[in-house]
Amino acid sequence: MTNERTDGSVDARVHAPHKIALLVRTGHEEGLDATALLAGTDLAPADLDNPDARTSTRQFLLACRNALELGASPSLPFRMGAQVRLPSYGLYGYAMLTSRTVRDAMRFAMRYHGLSTPTWRIDMREADGEATWTFRDRLAPVTSAVLRA
Repeated sequence: MTNERTDGSVDARVHAPHKIALLVRTGHEEGLDATALLAGTDLAPADLDNPDARTSTRQFLLACRNALELGASPSLPFRMGAQVRLPSYGLYGYAMLTSRTVRDAMRFAMRYHGLSTPTWRIDMREADGEATWTFRDRLAPVTSAVLRA
């Protein structure tokens, strides 16, 4: 099967719309219009509540770009992140929650990270009883510096 998880395509519609829905909900708190946030994504606000809907990374990035153009505050991504819970990621999140140790959860997260957020590559190094995670942006070639900032 060829999709975003294996070939990096930002157009593969394989993700539930929960990240875009979170962006729209959090943007609404700042007075940003849902339809304006979704402009160019081929999504309507009602699509975000459809459990069968699938979205692409590009659609999420377009909604993020729209948020910036509409004047979203710099705190918007942080407020979004504060609302994310592991069960939002479906079986991937539940598997992390049921891991025996934090180390097991982190190793699982690294192994299957592409299922949840294929925009970043995660590497973990363990030394002297400490672990260091490194996040590398896999979308730098297809996104603007303003969007990544």
